Amino acid sequence: MEAATGDEVARFDPGLIDGFAGSAVLCGNVVFAVALDGKGYVLDAATLKPSAVFDTGPTRASPLATSRGALVADESGTVRLVDEQGKVVWKKQIGRVKCDPAAAGERALLVTCDAEMLLMDIATGDVVKRRQLKNELMWGPPTVRGSRVFLANEGGEVVCIDAASLDDAWTQRLDGPVRGRVCASDFRIVACTANGAIHMLDAETGAVLSRTLVGGKIDDGACDLPDGGFIVVTKKGNVTRLDPKAQIVWKFDAGEDVSAPPRLLAGAVIIVTRKGIAISLAP
Repeated sequence: MEAATGDEVARFDPGLIDGFAGSAVLCGNVVFAVALDGKGYVLDAATLKPSAVFDTGPTRASPLATSRGALVADESGTVRLVDEQGKVVWKKQIGRVKCDPAAAGERALLVTCDAEMLLMDIATGDVVKRRQLKNELMWGPPTVRGSRVFLANEGGEVVCIDAASLDDAWTQRLDGPVRGRVCASDFRIVACTANGAIHMLDAETGAVLSRTLVGGKIDDGACDLPDGGFIVVTKKGNVTRLDPKAQIVWKFDAGEDVSAPPRLLAGAVIIVTRKGIAISLAP
């Protein structure tokens, strides 16, 4: 779709029964998309015409775009690097993955369903570091900012970890299960809890700087904005824009349930409802 107008310019329908889980990603001149039924697709970025199909296990995590291709982690426990021609460069068995991986330079960070965090070399697939998180809890996707990794769990804990050593820097417990990805800048992070509370934390210490209620349950994390503010969307489609000090700037009602996180694209915030309506908002 054209970001400025919303006009559709290309479409790809593989005829899947189970559909896609996670986002498609742009990698060079191609788009990678993976499906719940164990198929991955390489599509032309301009036309969405498929150029290759590759096999995976059932996949819920989005691919990770890298300089060497797309990293795909699936629920069978396999991670593979696939190049732009759809060829598997390497394949490793590490454990089941359901949440999106993150890039840390030429390495990738993954969190398995058994709460193990791994740091992998993207070129070779070798595991450089690994550590066990609290394995009685479900963990969300990692967010890398500089030399630090931020992630949170269903127990309401937000954790800061060194991106190279995987050692803990700090832990902060919030008032409910944390939803989606933690947003991070050099100075603050933003974590959303299921009860509709937005928590701003100091990135260095983990101290809670503010707590704001937006009214309604939250299923996903916030969307960072260039001015240091952020956007949060509740399950019922209530959109709240907050400034860098977590003060409410405006609100918007999408009128329908929203199940996907908000995205910033070409200077606009894109919201997609559960019924498939795309809404573009000026931040």
